[in-house]
Amino acid sequence: AVDLHIQRLQKKGTTQKVVLILFEATLEILVAGPENESIEDTKVVPESSIDGVALHSMNVSGSELYQLERLVAIGSNLAKSNMARVDTSGNTFSNHVRKLVTKGATALGPALAVAYGIAKDVPGSEIIACTDGCANEGVGKDRTFYEKLGRDASESGIVVNVLGIDGSDVQLDFIGAAADISGGTVNIVNPMELVRQVRTISQEPIVATNVETRVFLPETVVASSGLLTCAEVIPEPALKSGGVISRKLGTVTVEKDLTLDIQLANPKSVPDTIPLQMEVEYTDLQGERHIRVFTHLLEVTKKREEATERADVSVVALHILHTVAGLALRGKKTEARTLLFMGRRLLMQLAVTDNQQEEYSYFVSLSEDLDTGLRAQRTGDALSKILFNTKGLSQSKLLCGERKVELVERRKVAVEMQEKVGKNIEALY
Repeated sequence: AVDLHIQRLQKKGTTQKVVLILFEATLEILVAGPENESIEDTKVVPESSIDGVALHSMNVSGSELYQLERLVAIGSNLAKSNMARVDTSGNTFSNHVRKLVTKGATALGPALAVAYGIAKDVPGSEIIACTDGCANEGVGKDRTFYEKLGRDASESGIVVNVLGIDGSDVQLDFIGAAADISGGTVNIVNPMELVRQVRTISQEPIVATNVETRVFLPETVVASSGLLTCAEVIPEPALKSGGVISRKLGTVTVEKDLTLDIQLANPKSVPDTIPLQMEVEYTDLQGERHIRVFTHLLEVTKKREEATERADVSVVALHILHTVAGLALRGKKTEARTLLFMGRRLLMQLAVTDNQQEEYSYFVSLSEDLDTGLRAQRTGDALSKILFNTKGLSQSKLLCGERKVELVERRKVAVEMQEKVGKNIEALY
């Protein structure tokens, strides 16, 4: 899976740089650079050179594995070295990866700390962590470590992805927090599915970093549950009418969707329209800061039939699934089950047209494992996998065929335009 991922990056001819961190009872950090040039605190791996590009290795062990600031500094210093780009180092890495063998313990925490140090000054970077065991060496033996790492990564414009191997205890509820908060992927996969899963991650490109959103509400409505995102669900008290909801989303991929639940401030006074405005402030992949403002005048009807006919089942379903998973991850499984049951009944009533019924059927399919896990009071990696996957769902997974084609085309055009802008800017420099 690692080999094929590097090959894909190499074929794209990207300017990205690859670092491989092998973790057991110690860390071995592998970077690629010119064979005849030294990289500070590293040694050239014997017989690793291909076309003048060799692997340079650094080992971290002992007390250093327990010093978080030291680990981040090691990564930060390596990032400043003369590392080769993946289009020239891909063959060197691939040749070495095929020779790797499994070893002992699992210094996952230290490996993630070094990876963060390497990537923290390069917004748009990605970390893919794959493990077949729980962290048992060095830092990273409690959930707070991974929550902080996720927040730091998000603020630095980095996405952390975590893959656990099926059949092993990786404590996904701990390590998954880093990916959850940073907007990355969390999954438990069969070893035979690793190639597909890593490919899936690479097919969800980052579109912006340091994203902040602000939703402005009129006096006629209140937000009942705050702003919910597929990366993180934070409970917020009901706001006063005319409030502003602010959320920092960090790094955003092409598949990230968020929803907002609003209610009338006074149910006895129903306005004809509700004006909504949203500001999105973000940094693009070229480092430029932007702000976009979206304004929408939401029409209100008192006729149930009209509301049902025009209901977007995919949005309501997505909101329900995200909220249920968020509640369950906070330990509120009874509330989560109740909401899932009520949500299913609501969607059943809304699903009138053929497209709505198709989207409702996707909701039923996606919620089956979630419902089973909550009813059986499952714990451990099995339930964590279901909850993180549900929380990370995008609207595209719930759209009917006709609407899905439209969405894919829109996103494809947007990504192509962004890549074109990036290449033009590169050419200028």
